[in-house]
Amino acid sequence: MKIKKNHEKFTIVPKLFSLTTNVDILPHFILGPFMYDFYPKGETKLNFSYIVKKDIEKPPELDTKLEYFWGKNGDNRIYYEHPFLGKIKLKMLVERQGDNYHFLVNGPYHKYIKDVMGRIRKPELYLQDAAVLSFSNIGFTILHGACVAKDEKGTLIFGSPKSGKSSISYSLLKKGYNLLCDDSVVLGPINSYATSSRSPYFVKRFTGKEKNNKWSQKYYNLFHTIPIISSLFSLFGSQTTSFFNSFREASNSIGVIDKVKVNRIFILEKGEKEIIKISSVDALRKIIILTRPSSFYFNDAFLQAFFYFNPEIDINLIIRKEEEIILSLVNRSECYLLKANSPSDYINLLDQIINI
Repeated sequence: MKIKKNHEKFTIVPKLFSLTTNVDILPHFILGPFMYDFYPKGETKLNFSYIVKKDIEKPPELDTKLEYFWGKNGDNRIYYEHPFLGKIKLKMLVERQGDNYHFLVNGPYHKYIKDVMGRIRKPELYLQDAAVLSFSNIGFTILHGACVAKDEKGTLIFGSPKSGKSSISYSLLKKGYNLLCDDSVVLGPINSYATSSRSPYFVKRFTGKEKNNKWSQKYYNLFHTIPIISSLFSLFGSQTTSFFNSFREASNSIGVIDKVKVNRIFILEKGEKEIIKISSVDALRKIIILTRPSSFYFNDAFLQAFFYFNPEIDINLIIRKEEEIILSLVNRSECYLLKANSPSDYINLLDQIINI
């Protein structure tokens, strides 16, 4: 993961979210792990930053400790420090400015933590948490799911982990659908919005489109299966550029769009092949359970620290806002439960309903 000398701003969700950073990859940031110009630069409602520095010092004003976080009542900053190896410490300073969060992360924390290690989480997971919080404040929510579109009508797909949402989404591209996202959906009361998190590996696998640089494709596959391989990205600048260019070209060629009005929602379950139309109340309940358990806000140490030191943040209000967004979507959409035992059966059922 290359650290650059200069800071650059990237649009992650068109019109909604941008990130200024000096790194090229944030592997666990689900809105868009690759820092590249997939979308044109422009004004966005949220403007975050994630900057890696050699070292960070704790502001002396932050004199109250909550586990590994330091803060002060009414101060919009949170400082994190965790012992690692010997004298090496993992450090992070986060400042909230309105609905925007600005992250400073020291080199060891960014470089050495490749996955969750006990109580130590990757810093980009905290970045993701802050994004969820801010999107809720401006009337949007982020849920684990996929979104495709056909004839300017959006279809949301939800299911448990490993239920086949991504493979179903990309398989539908061969049937003439457009793609918005295959892993995380940004939702407003009416529309679903695209993110830059789509995988070129899946684009190739499910659309059969070849890339100009086959090495970079294999390289990407390794990157996702062996965490340490991610560091190789910084060693192959030309291959990385070709890789991203082919990704953008493939995304354009398969009809990636920025946003769509949602009118159908599908929830995947395992079982004998069946289509069941369900009520908006049942759909709301299932989506919340599958995608955003309310305990998320109470089990996250980073968010807990912000809530603790900033009593004006009303967590119950945030949860209600998210539920209202989902309720608005299910009330204006046809909601279905799809039961099947294979992705191909899900695809046939889903396509059958959409083409009625």
